[in-house]
Amino acid sequence: MKTKKYLYVVLLFFIVRLLLLNSCTDILEKPVGNEITIDTIFSNRLYVESFLAKVYYDLVPRGFPYTTGNPEPDQYYREFGRSILASISDEGCNTRGATWGWYVNTAGFDPLSSARNQEDGFGVHWIGIRGAYLFIENIDKAPDHEIPPAEKEQMKSECKALIAVRYQEMLKRYGGVPIVRSAFEMSAGSLAQPRNSVQEVVDFIHELTEEVKGVLPNTYPSDKKGRVTSGVALANWSRTALYAASPFFNNGAAAMVLSYEHPEYVCLGNNDRERWRIAAEAADEALKWAKTSGVSLITAADIPGGETDPKNNAYGHATSVKDNREVILANKGYSSSDNGFADGIYWMFVSRGLSVMQSIIYNFRKADGSDQEWPSDFGVRKPFSEYTLKVNEMEPRFYQCCWPVGQGAPNFSATGNYAVWPVSSINESMGSSDMYGACPMVKFHYNYSSSVNMQNWIVFRLAELYLNYAEAANEYYGPTGSVPGGEYTAVEAVNIIRRRGGLRDLTHSEYADVNVFRQQIQRERAVELFAEGHRNFDCRRWKIADDTFGPRLHTLRYVQNADRTAYDYYFLDLHDSRVWTKAMYLYPFPQEEIDKGYLVQNPGY
Repeated sequence: MKTKKYLYVVLLFFIVRLLLLNSCTDILEKPVGNEITIDTIFSNRLYVESFLAKVYYDLVPRGFPYTTGNPEPDQYYREFGRSILASISDEGCNTRGATWGWYVNTAGFDPLSSARNQEDGFGVHWIGIRGAYLFIENIDKAPDHEIPPAEKEQMKSECKALIAVRYQEMLKRYGGVPIVRSAFEMSAGSLAQPRNSVQEVVDFIHELTEEVKGVLPNTYPSDKKGRVTSGVALANWSRTALYAASPFFNNGAAAMVLSYEHPEYVCLGNNDRERWRIAAEAADEALKWAKTSGVSLITAADIPGGETDPKNNAYGHATSVKDNREVILANKGYSSSDNGFADGIYWMFVSRGLSVMQSIIYNFRKADGSDQEWPSDFGVRKPFSEYTLKVNEMEPRFYQCCWPVGQGAPNFSATGNYAVWPVSSINESMGSSDMYGACPMVKFHYNYSSSVNMQNWIVFRLAELYLNYAEAANEYYGPTGSVPGGEYTAVEAVNIIRRRGGLRDLTHSEYADVNVFRQQIQRERAVELFAEGHRNFDCRRWKIADDTFGPRLHTLRYVQNADRTAYDYYFLDLHDSRVWTKAMYLYPFPQEEIDKGYLVQNPGY
C-alpha cells in the first residue's frame, strides 16, 4: 500500500511539472493545458500536497551545486553548476575544472550566455511564482472534508511567503523586477510585464509579509520540517529591509554605481536614514518571534566537548547538522543523486574542491580575539612552522570553515578521496594540479563521514538576524543604542554571536563610534556567515565589491622539501586575476528577454 501511494505521489509530481512547464518558452509560462485540469489537481489531499511540494521545490532557494547526470533543462538555472556563490567572491575558488564559477570569474556575467555564465536563471523564478499563484487561486476547490478551510488559508500563506522569498532573491540580484499578482495567462492579453521599481518590490515583499505572519504557524511537528513558519516571513522581511537601507539601494541617482536612465529600477531615489530604523525594527520583530518559538542559538554547552575543544564547536553544529534549533528555513530537497554537496565542494580536492581565499581568512581572529599577523609581503618565504603556529592560534570558527595545510581534517572523519589532499603535488607554482586558495574548505562538513549524505542548504539561520539587527541598530541608534522595547543594543547583539563562536566580547575601542563598529559588523558577517551565500550580496549592498572582489585576491603557497616528506616554507601570493566590473553590482537580464521589448536592461550590459 505504501509503495502504491509513493508511486502515486511521484506520478503527480511529474503531472504537475508538465502542467507548469509544457511547451514553455516565455518566462511567465503558458496556461494550463487540456490534458490535466485544475479540478483534477485540487480534487483531493494527495494531489494538493504534491502540488504544494512542487511549489516548495521551485521557490525555496538552493545553494549547493547540481553536478551529476543529465539535469532537467531548467536545473541549470537552479544551481550554480559545480560551484557555490562563495567561488565568485573573496571567500573561495574552485580548484580545477570548467565550473560556472570559473566562467564568471574569467568572463563576468553575460546576458547572452546565462546558461553558463550566470549563477541565477531569471526565467526559473517565474515557474515557481506562477505555480504558487495557481495553488492560491485554486486550493479552495479542494473539498473541505479533505482539507479544512483553516488549513487552506495556511497553505495559501505558505505560498505567499515563498513568493516573497523569491522576490527577495531577485531584488538583490536584479533590483526592480516585474511584480506578478496572479497566475499570469497568455490568453489574458500581453504576457510580458515591464519592470517595477525597487521601492515597489520592497513594498510588495512587506505587503506579503504582513498578510501571512499572523496566519502561518510558529512551529511544525518534526515530520514537517522545512515548511514555512511565520518566522520565515519575518526573517525574509528583515533581510529585505536591511538591503533597502544599505548604501547600494538607499540612495538617489547621483550616488549610483553607474549612471542609468532608469534610476527607479536600481535605487530607492534618495538616502533616507529612516530605512535603517525600519530594518532594525524588522530584525527585532524576528528575534522576538524566535524567542517564543523554540528557535535559539546552538551553544558550546549543547555540544559534547564543545567547551574545551575548539575543533568541536557549536558553530559547526549550527551550520551543518540538519534540523538543529537555530535553522529557520533550509532547503530539504537535495538527495544523494544530486551529488552536489560532495562533488561541487569537497570531492577530490585535487579535482573540483573549493579552496578558501586568504583574503577572507584575514577576517577571522585569533582565539584570544586579537588579529592574527599574516605575511604582508608577496613572495617572501616564511618557515612552514610559522604557518602551523599561526593556524593553531585561530578562533574556533576557523576550524569549522578551513582545513589547515599539513594537518588532519579538523572536524570530520576523512576517508577515501577526502583524505588524499594534499599528498605530493604541491610545488612553487601551485596552480597546475592543486588548489588555488590558502586551504580547502570544510564548512558544512561538521562530523561528516560519508560522501553520500547530502546536506540541507540553510536559507535563514538565527545568527543572521542578530547581525541584521546589530547593523541596522548601529546605523540608526548607534553602537550602544537599541530599538525602543528591544532586548539588545547593537553591540550586545554582536557579542552574543561572538561568544557563541568562542570569542571574547568587543572592547570599547572596537565599537567607539558608528564607523568603527560598522567595520566590526562587516567583519563578523564575513566570518559567521562564511560560504552561506551572503558575502557576494553583502559586499554589493555595502558598495565595497570594487575593493573586495576582482584581481586583488590573496592566497598562500606552500612548498614541500625535496623528498616530499614535509612542508618546507610558505609565502603570500596574489590569486589569479579575476574579472570584476561595476556592472556586476547587479546581474544582467537574459538578452532574449530584453529583445522582446518589455524589460529594460541593467546598467553596464
